Amino acid sequence: MSHNRAAQESDVTNAYDFVVFGGEYSIFNAALITLDAIITGGNVSANYLQTEMAKFGINLATAMADAIPPVNPTTEPLYVDKFVF
Repeated sequence: MSHNRAAQESDVTNAYDFVVFGGEYSIFNAALITLDAIITGGNVSANYLQTEMAKFGINLATAMADAIPPVNPTTEPLYVDKFVF
C-alpha cells in the first residue's frame, strides 16, 4: 500500500464512483480522549464525537444530493473504510 496520500486518494477515487472523505485523526487525539476521560469523565470527547459525526453526516448527505446523478442509498451499496498511513 502506498504511503503517498495523493496516490492513495487517487486509487480510491478511481476505484469508486462516489467518495466522501471524513476527518483526520492521530495518536494525539487518542491521548486527548484518554486525558478527557480522566479529567471530565469523557464529556468533552463525547461532544467532539457528536460534532464530528454531524459534520460528516451533513457532508455525506450534501455530496450525495449534489452528485450527478444523485446517489440513492436505497438502491446503491455504500461502503465505509479508513486510510492508515
